[in-house]
Amino acid sequence: MPHITNDLTFQLLSALGEGVYGVDMNGNCTFINPAALAMLGYEQDAVIGKDQHILFHHHKPNGEHYPHQDCPIYRTLKTGLRHHVTETFIHKDGRLIPIRLTVTPITRHNTMEGAVVAFSDISELLEAQRAIQAERDLFAEGPVSVIIWEIKENWPIHYVSENIENLFGYSRQTMLDSRFRYTNCVHPDDLNAVAEEVEQFIAEKRHRWEQHYRIVHPNGDIRYLHDHTIAEHDDMGNIIRLHGYLIDETQQKRLEHALTEMATIDALTGLPNRRHLLIELETECARFRRMGNAISVLMLDLDHFKLINDTWGHAAGDAVLQHFAHSLKMLARKTDHIGRLGGEEFVIVLPETDEQGAITFAEKVRTTVFDSNVTFDKTMINYTVSIGVATCHDRKAENADTILQRADQALYKAKTTGRNRIVSINICDTFLEKPTL
Repeated sequence: MPHITNDLTFQLLSALGEGVYGVDMNGNCTFINPAALAMLGYEQDAVIGKDQHILFHHHKPNGEHYPHQDCPIYRTLKTGLRHHVTETFIHKDGRLIPIRLTVTPITRHNTMEGAVVAFSDISELLEAQRAIQAERDLFAEGPVSVIIWEIKENWPIHYVSENIENLFGYSRQTMLDSRFRYTNCVHPDDLNAVAEEVEQFIAEKRHRWEQHYRIVHPNGDIRYLHDHTIAEHDDMGNIIRLHGYLIDETQQKRLEHALTEMATIDALTGLPNRRHLLIELETECARFRRMGNAISVLMLDLDHFKLINDTWGHAAGDAVLQHFAHSLKMLARKTDHIGRLGGEEFVIVLPETDEQGAITFAEKVRTTVFDSNVTFDKTMINYTVSIGVATCHDRKAENADTILQRADQALYKAKTTGRNRIVSINICDTFLEKPTL
């Protein structure tokens, strides 16, 4: 009869997370560890000495009686052969517990005395497998591409759906070739993040994982993916395959980009609108408050713009605004922020630029505009610009509102003293005027 011979063996069995119990040649339980009792819902006294088959293995999942002779434990006791099968035990409260079962014969002096049964609850594993199948069935006819990767060296692809070529631009045959590398499809800027997420996912033996990333189509197009991955585990809980359900989000991302542009970009000039510009300005002011680096703001207003609209019409006025916006884009640095506040009023934020640097840049803008013209309906239209300049000084108090207010004061001074000129205002509210050439 198999039994526990010492305290060390008892401690080892008690520490196991897997259920373990022993039976004699009649199938009666001789010992059982705490994990098995917890899974089955019994106390030890209710199990020891009892026929384990009658106690928690007496019928099949469909309700049919389970004969003793068909039970893998009794087959081991009869044949002396080890069995490793999927079975169902019955909890004390009547619910069914799907298990993975291993029955090993116990012999002494060439005589079999019983068997040891080790089992683990595979409810979560079966649920994950059902989820995998359900999602594959759900997406089989839809706009979802499916890829199954093996967790082996170089991550060979085990399966791809019929519609994979529409998304990736590669045939199923190409992607199933052992030489194909999925990582070559992932956008270089996203590859490290994707690889790190997958490594963590596998290490933590999770069931599900979601990530958004880009792939590069063979024709050079960028596609946006929503990767919803479900792990397939073996009996030990290790991930053996990844089932990826890939949704093409490219059209959605383009729509989001278009909506973002509508919310942040001025449709006529293509420049950031007032809302977006003020966000950029406040960001630069926050950096100034932290670091103390110089920052200047130019407020620009086209002179006599109403006269242009009244003389040649609003379409001509639009052409002038577009011409001016294009000139600013050509003159500005990559680090500068340009925006249209509204009407004929514009703002340029100049990071890392002191007052003298801002005046020099403003003069470049003024002379460029003065020396150019706009051709509209075979008519050449000349226009000029007035510019107010303000530079951040007080790291404690400066913000977007205060510096814009001072730039507006300087612009007002430029407009009221002749236009087509530059006026800078310093912290003491004194003005420095750049005379018209």
